[in-house]
Amino acid sequence: MLQTLTKNITKQKTRKIIKEIFMIFFITFLLVSLLFNPTKYTHSFLEGLSLFYLSVLPGLFPFMVLTRMLSSINGIQFVTSKTSHLSRKLFCLPGVATYTLFISMLSGYPVGAKITSELLKENVIDEQEAKKMLSFSMSSGPIFIIGTVGASMIGNIKAGIIILVSHYISNIITGIIICHILDNNKKQVFTKTNTHSFNQQSFDTIITNSMFSAIKSILIVGGFISCFYVFSEILIDHKVFDIISYPLGKTLELFGYNHNISIGIMSGIIEVTRGAKMLSFFFLENPYLTTSLISALVSFSGISILLQSKALLSSSKIKTHFLVLVKSVHSLICFVICLIISSICF
Repeated sequence: MLQTLTKNITKQKTRKIIKEIFMIFFITFLLVSLLFNPTKYTHSFLEGLSLFYLSVLPGLFPFMVLTRMLSSINGIQFVTSKTSHLSRKLFCLPGVATYTLFISMLSGYPVGAKITSELLKENVIDEQEAKKMLSFSMSSGPIFIIGTVGASMIGNIKAGIIILVSHYISNIITGIIICHILDNNKKQVFTKTNTHSFNQQSFDTIITNSMFSAIKSILIVGGFISCFYVFSEILIDHKVFDIISYPLGKTLELFGYNHNISIGIMSGIIEVTRGAKMLSFFFLENPYLTTSLISALVSFSGISILLQSKALLSSSKIKTHFLVLVKSVHSLICFVICLIISSICF
């Protein structure tokens, strides 16, 4: 028994050391790349910042402020009181789940994670309920999918609508699957009642607190987008994506597809916007596959957005690998649904 325990501890220490060595090597690699070509990567950072400033900030920031205000005045309980039955039926969760689902689908990443984090902090839900809620509240929004991806990148609004429909359908399906897997007790109730009340705080205080909370969250989002835009550029320049995506590229070639699609996939796994943009160049060549792959990337969201969500959930015990698992399931289901819809519509 003691020998087995010692072996397990040794394995954990070994994994930790390997992980630390890898991170040191990777960070050093990024630093050296930045030092040797500061002009180019400064420009890349500004491109990422511009993407955040023009495409993400205008749509995301107001939602963050308003959802926080709604929470502060007990608006969530009022809004969701009529949806409790549906929420319990679909997700084995209280009515607040439908509110989170609606707002996350309307506003996009990472508002769902932020709302879930706030509900957890206020003891409206517990850790298990938060994990369930994250399985369907981490979704993209119509502005990004139809506007940015469909109209701007692909140049085809119909493709954007197909991706949006596939994304939403697969999001709900993923939520139902994950929630029922995690559900050990069907009789879920509120952990505690939210004690915040409109009468307990002045309207000025609510606005100020909501604004500070939203500013902090939006800065985290902007920092991740800008930095990961640079990281992706470095990995592309050093042919890292070419090496990693080589087996996938060869597999695609066997089926008659362009092997460069694999580079777009790998880029999208890191940062979804860049990956979607790279894949959009292959739309005319193969609209079915391209649309489905972009929908899968949007559903996975990319490491950048997953880390944004984890940062907003920093006060919880929810692990990053759980978020990766949930978004991987969402991505796979979305790819299949989008492939079916694309074959009918195009």
